Amino acid sequence: MARQIEKRIQEFGLKTFLSETDIEPGDTDFEERLREALEQCSELVVLLTPEALDRRYVWMEIGAVWGARKRISAILYRITVKDLRHRPGVPVSLLKSNLVDINQDADRFLARLGRRLRTG
Repeated sequence: MARQIEKRIQEFGLKTFLSETDIEPGDTDFEERLREALEQCSELVVLLTPEALDRRYVWMEIGAVWGARKRISAILYRITVKDLRHRPGVPVSLLKSNLVDINQDADRFLARLGRRLRTG
């Protein structure tokens, strides 16, 4: 799913960074490349799945972007806002961010993302 979203974003002519495609297994500079990508980004689009909620790097990325006062948009896949609200430790700021249900709003969100970033 992450690759499909990345492809759609790239169709708007926007640059993306997806660790599974932009970092090779065994790369020793993984964290530095991730830090650079987060510094250069204007917005974090994070795919939240039940598995992603258990990954420390996902939370680190969200925290870094939040600390830099950049926009965070979370796409929910196989998880609901209700699930997030009931999960211990989910920051309130994430619940207030742009949460998108992939089954209902993904196309509209991606179109708005493309317009916003091309003009911003």
